[in-house]
Amino acid sequence: MAGNSIYAFNIYMSVILFCFGLVMFYYFQKYFRSLIAGILVLIFVYNPGTLHFKTEIMSDIPFAFFLLLCIVLYRYLKPFNYGKALMMIVLSAFLISIRNIGVVFLFSILIDGVVGFYRTRKKNKMGRLNFGSLKFPVMIAFGGFGVYYIFNSLVFKTSGDSVFSYSDIFDFNQCIHTSQNHLNYYLLVFRNYFEPNDGYWNFVSVICGTMFCAFMIIGMIKKVSERIGFVDVLVFLYLGIILIYPYSSGGFRFLLPVIPFLLYYCVLGIKCLNINMGINHHIITIIIGIIILFSYKEQWRNIYQNRNAIVQGPQEKESEEAFDYIRKNIPMDEKIDFTKPRALALYTDHQSMCNLAKLPAADLNDDLLDNKVNYVLINSDIADDSLKAFVLNPEYGMKEVWKNGKFTLFKR
Repeated sequence: MAGNSIYAFNIYMSVILFCFGLVMFYYFQKYFRSLIAGILVLIFVYNPGTLHFKTEIMSDIPFAFFLLLCIVLYRYLKPFNYGKALMMIVLSAFLISIRNIGVVFLFSILIDGVVGFYRTRKKNKMGRLNFGSLKFPVMIAFGGFGVYYIFNSLVFKTSGDSVFSYSDIFDFNQCIHTSQNHLNYYLLVFRNYFEPNDGYWNFVSVICGTMFCAFMIIGMIKKVSERIGFVDVLVFLYLGIILIYPYSSGGFRFLLPVIPFLLYYCVLGIKCLNINMGINHHIITIIIGIIILFSYKEQWRNIYQNRNAIVQGPQEKESEEAFDYIRKNIPMDEKIDFTKPRALALYTDHQSMCNLAKLPAADLNDDLLDNKVNYVLINSDIADDSLKAFVLNPEYGMKEVWKNGKFTLFKR
């Protein structure tokens, strides 16, 4: 209804984040008192990192919301019937369509079904096999894959790769090395998530961030030592994938979908404290939560004061001018090289590509010729230096045809 409006997209992201918070509260209430559940939700939703991340129009917040929603429904819709199973099949297919790593939900369901079958078999004194506990998990898992394939390959015929397309980039010979580096990296990311720069009070954030990391690990150990459940299997599968995934700059966005469960482990870790001060562990959890919320105050003030600032991106005046010029003046069959090709294609309806960074000029020229690209759009803030040097080299015949404060369009 609003077209390519960042303002409208941001409202959408805010609504999804709000819904995510409600589902988180429902989930936490199953394990903790309402006050603790509410504080945990506030710690996440109003974390400055979350509020800044919300301005990024990406799939991570919607994926995290639908993942938690699928988990809650799967856990608390039981006993299943065919109607409930059909709803789970459609939701899980939608989940995978948002982010392919959603397959961990279906694999976790299969594992949960097998474990349930094994436990049922052990309880059965007659030793008979009862496959009833496997029926709905298998139906949901394979049904989810099937509906995903039907909608993304047959109905909508999307040009994207399949759900397993990313498997090609995994280097399993380097898994141990990659996972060790990523373990250190994501522990640092999780710790830093609770360390917003708050001036004089930053030492409080540093202590809380370090404590949360320690409590999370203790809570995980406690949970595994007692009994591994469906959610634990899903979390460990998800974390295992991002630990061996070769991309090394996922940061907070890769941890976002499992943040609610990491907070759950943190509270379990706090419950393990045995401090002889006559203080209940619930009180300790509430005090730590309030201290963390207090450490957000300076960043909240900065966010509020800069709430009307225009963030760098397609909503900037210079970007709007560049996109408008391309739509009106460049033939539709012409292709354009730009650092953000998908954004350019979305806003101008022109085919676009992005060259590899730091390419030698000769290789870059061959790349453009092979793809029949005659136009190059330069954004002075984000363009690759090799591309800037290429368009200014007279040997390759690139001529400036349009320019504003940030963008320059060249044509061969």
